[in-house]
Amino acid sequence: MAADVALHIPVAFKGRTFSLWLERFLDRVGVDALPPTIRSRAELIKLVEAKVFDTDRRQFEGGYTNRFAALLMRYGREAAQTVLSTNGDLESVLRSLNRLDSDLIKLYRVLYSNVGEYFYNRVAHRVVEQLKASQFDQEDPFNNLQFNQWFQTTTGKKITAVSDTTRTKVAARMQRGLEEGTALPKLARELAASYSFSRVRAKRIARTEIIAASNSATHFGISAHVTTAGLVREWISTLDSRTRNTHLSASGQKRKWGEAYNEIGRAHV
Repeated sequence: MAADVALHIPVAFKGRTFSLWLERFLDRVGVDALPPTIRSRAELIKLVEAKVFDTDRRQFEGGYTNRFAALLMRYGREAAQTVLSTNGDLESVLRSLNRLDSDLIKLYRVLYSNVGEYFYNRVAHRVVEQLKASQFDQEDPFNNLQFNQWFQTTTGKKITAVSDTTRTKVAARMQRGLEEGTALPKLARELAASYSFSRVRAKRIARTEIIAASNSATHFGISAHVTTAGLVREWISTLDSRTRNTHLSASGQKRKWGEAYNEIGRAHV
């Protein structure tokens, strides 16, 4: 039932529109009329804000899914062409992927810059609105050293993981096809159409990185504008079919600022 309430939330808010809408919603339905899973105004506010936060993320998903899909599909075509031009030489096919890392770095940098700036500014403006913080630099708010350092140390590992996984999957598919005697034109077509170079994978990468960028920019935006001593964070999962079970299980965890969450033994900042 909670999800049904969330479906009626407007998709965009500016300034005090969100606060006004929420107050009117609560005045209209009353806390007692809410689903039993929502036991207070505070829980409804968390649900609504999580929904709005996720809606803000989704505005980036389509564009970056397209960009990752175009990149992966281009490399899929190049790998397929190399299969044909080298008579199925595995080493040559893997070498055709050598520039993938550098192209991913460029795309990751654009994604984290755009998404990071949006969510950093988003939380900073909320601080200004709610705490009347006058020290916020309205002209150049997204200049956070901690976020940039986090980006440098984190994305390198992610890009390596994406490119290594791609090479491993391509090598496995090539070896299997050659061992089974698959005709090279067919093997080339299957390789280009495989999950490694698919839109499905592109969408998953885009969503994962948009979530990481938005969460981290929000974290560092709060740290830059608020004294975090004594603050408590709570993991709130998006309640839809795209959220993995381990993340749903972690929802509701509360930690002191700076302490890591746990997702089945994995630590999350």
